[in-house]
Amino acid sequence: MKPIRLLTFDVTGTLLWVKHTVGQQYALVLQKFFDKKYDPCEMQKSFEKSYKSHLKLSPMFGQKDGLSSKQWWSSVFLEAVLNSSAKGLCKNSVLPMQCNSGARLWALSNTSENEAISLRKAVDDIYWNFMWEPRESAVEVLNEVNRLKNQLDLSVGVISNNDERIEHVLKSSGIPMHFDFIISSHNYNFEKPDPRIFHAAIEKAGIVQTKNLKPSEMLHVGDNYEKDYCGAIGAGCKALLIDPLGLQRDIVNPNHCISDLKEVLKHIA
Repeated sequence: MKPIRLLTFDVTGTLLWVKHTVGQQYALVLQKFFDKKYDPCEMQKSFEKSYKSHLKLSPMFGQKDGLSSKQWWSSVFLEAVLNSSAKGLCKNSVLPMQCNSGARLWALSNTSENEAISLRKAVDDIYWNFMWEPRESAVEVLNEVNRLKNQLDLSVGVISNNDERIEHVLKSSGIPMHFDFIISSHNYNFEKPDPRIFHAAIEKAGIVQTKNLKPSEMLHVGDNYEKDYCGAIGAGCKALLIDPLGLQRDIVNPNHCISDLKEVLKHIA
């Protein structure tokens, strides 16, 4: 059996968890800048609807429409507010934005009214200060992997269906930055489960570490069956699925399922 020479991690749900629900964070940021309270559960439902709609209308965080991730996420936030009891905050401050693909998203107007200024501050705050926290064992495991890297001739990276903030998010959330590279789908023209993003990681590791790697020497760790597990396997790599409740063990080789990130260590030693 070939040893693992490249270890990659997913981020959301694997290394990081959302600290509070998105609805709670949306409600908090609106209270911060408007001094008004809104129901976090209502905001959560409104966010989920807006997020799904945006993924369908303008996939990959608006990349194919030439949008920045901030424009895309701002539109997600604004639509969630517009479809909630907080919609009055958007009066005269939000305008439809026509994308290259024909999708209609939302943008802030340039008005200088007080509510527009407050809404602009809320958008900036939720974009840059969205709260995450490390998954249990993530910091410990990454530190141990870093200790073993030279001994095992191991490269370590991140593959995430995420935007250009990913490095900022990892650092600000307390994740040890022991990575040789970070690949975000926003910086490529494809995302997991597309095999090309896994092959891009192999190529990146080869450049950074001057290695000639094969897919069979790569192990990817993630929490999403389709995007992480099937994506990696389909690319010819090895994969571990984080499945603490055992929900996927009927369709995934039990030896490929882990309950805790600490179990990654026995697969690379």
